[in-house]
Amino acid sequence: MLNSKHVKILALMIASITAGPSIANGLDVNSNTLSVDNGVVLQRSGDSASEEPVVVASKKGNHTATAGASTNASSSDNPAVDGINVQPVPNAIVQPVRLTDDVIPSRQDLIVEPGVNTLIPISLGQLNRIVTPFERPTVQRLQLTDVKVSVQGNVIYVSTTSTNPVALYISEKGDESVALSLSLVPQKIAPVQASLMLSRKVGNAPAGAGHAQSAGVMYGGNEAKARKWEQKDNYVETIRNILRAVALGDIPPGYAMGNLGSGHSIPNCNFSTGTAQDNIKYSFAGGQYIQGSQFSVIVGVAQNTGASTITVDESLCTHPNLAARALWSRNTLQPGQKTEAYFVIRNQSQQAQVDDYVRPKLAE
Repeated sequence: MLNSKHVKILALMIASITAGPSIANGLDVNSNTLSVDNGVVLQRSGDSASEEPVVVASKKGNHTATAGASTNASSSDNPAVDGINVQPVPNAIVQPVRLTDDVIPSRQDLIVEPGVNTLIPISLGQLNRIVTPFERPTVQRLQLTDVKVSVQGNVIYVSTTSTNPVALYISEKGDESVALSLSLVPQKIAPVQASLMLSRKVGNAPAGAGHAQSAGVMYGGNEAKARKWEQKDNYVETIRNILRAVALGDIPPGYAMGNLGSGHSIPNCNFSTGTAQDNIKYSFAGGQYIQGSQFSVIVGVAQNTGASTITVDESLCTHPNLAARALWSRNTLQPGQKTEAYFVIRNQSQQAQVDDYVRPKLAE
């Protein structure tokens, strides 16, 4: 039988168990931290203590939490502030993972040269589109079961279920003198459309980045394709289509594009009217030259250098072969504002086009 002494001891043990782990471990229940059975230290609402991440030791291992230090607990009472178990959490774990900066666009415009291999990322397991500069492209490749290639007009569709690169040689049907070498690299990205622009030279100007400003290097272009596109509509509609394509950031079919340099005749915009229009200054430095068969486009910039808002009168610019002019995306400019200026020029004579394998002329 239990005597009174045994009853008192049993009651004391029951009280110690029901009080919870805070009393059992010697922690003050009025402290700023509460210890729960999973070892995580929770901060009470309204606590103004430090927000530094700490790790609290428990029988179940270390757990990360944000907690404030107790003002009532000593280093021996609270394992969170004893200076031994406190371990800062690395920023790489606390902060969210950053998105990669290497974002691959789904639309790519690429300048390619014959004989130079070009790497193009494509979508793994999806259909990808390659727009070629050829009218009737033909494709040479290895016959692989996991790679599918089809040709529709001047476009090549490619899909693959393998992560291995796909090598292609693309040339004009019936003409193997110019062939483009591509290496398609499958990746887990969205389907890709790659537009290929063939680098070529105009006149006898040597190709190269150092000659870009001398109007010697043009990219893309097919004179026969441009002529066919220009002749499918009447004169006015053709000019309207040219301006629409350029304003939308595209290049008319068959047109070539290059930097505007000293070899091109630019519009004369050095007018003097004695009005606010004189504050509109045109700049063609760093401009673009887009060349077709019967027409070409010169792209410059118009800026309001005055102190008041001006509606631009682009008709003040002149050129002996001017067919049309337009501004985009605004024709009313506030002080300091800029807009693109387009000038459609009639081509009087076609410049001779030479390729790398043609002997340059020493004299005309």
